[in-house]
Amino acid sequence: MSNPLHIALIERNVWPVAEKPSDRSKIPVPPHVLKYHFVTPMPEEYQEDFDSARDEWMKYAYLEFSETEDPSVSDILITCKDKGGPSSDVGKQQYGPTEMEFGPSNGYNKRAFLHEFGHALGFHHEHQRPGRESSGI
Repeated sequence: MSNPLHIALIERNVWPVAEKPSDRSKIPVPPHVLKYHFVTPMPEEYQEDFDSARDEWMKYAYLEFSETEDPSVSDILITCKDKGGPSSDVGKQQYGPTEMEFGPSNGYNKRAFLHEFGHALGFHHEHQRPGRESSGI
C-alpha cells in the first residue's frame, strides 16, 4: 500500500495526530490513541482482515487504536450488519463518536476495512478534492 497521506484530501475534522518524533527528538511525543467499540460483534472469520487493516493505518499515521468495551469512551463505534455494505463518517464528529458500518455487500474484506478506516480518520475520496476538475483527474 502506498502512503495514503499522499493520495487523499484531509478533512478539517481530523483526529489529533502527533508528529512522529525524529531520532534526535529530546522529548518523545506519544501517539494519539483512538478507542473503538464494536456495537455488534465482528464476524470471527473477518477479524484477522480487520486487525490487519487497522495495523496498516498505524504504519502511516502516528496513532494507535485500542478496542474498548465501553461505548461511552469510544471515539469510533463499529456496527457489523446482516445486510448492506460498508460506510463511515468522515473524521472526528462534532457531537458523538464517529460511526463505521460493515455488511456482507462488499464490506467484510481488508480493502473495505482499509477504505472505511481512511474515512473515519478524515479522508475523502481523491476524486472529491477541490480543484480536481482543472487537474484532469
